[in-house]
Amino acid sequence: MALEDTISLNDDNVREARRRLPEKLYNDRVFRIKRALVLTKRQQILPKKQWTNYEEDKSHLEPYLKGEAPPAAPATHSPWSMLR
Repeated sequence: MALEDTISLNDDNVREARRRLPEKLYNDRVFRIKRALVLTKRQQILPKKQWTNYEEDKSHLEPYLKGEAPPAAPATHSPWSMLR
């Protein structure tokens, strides 16, 4: 998982930044969270070669939180899709 995958959804700014993510970034985030939940339930650890290292853990929300990202395109993903 990326560090930003653990940021609380209770913050309105974070919720809006996540809504504005491009679909690819959003889907990648959902995949990481689902994979973490499955591994936790199975009491397994992700193989070390699949871990996100510090250099790869780039901020994907920061541009959207700072307003530096391009204007939001109509979202094609649902905020509830990660619960499916």
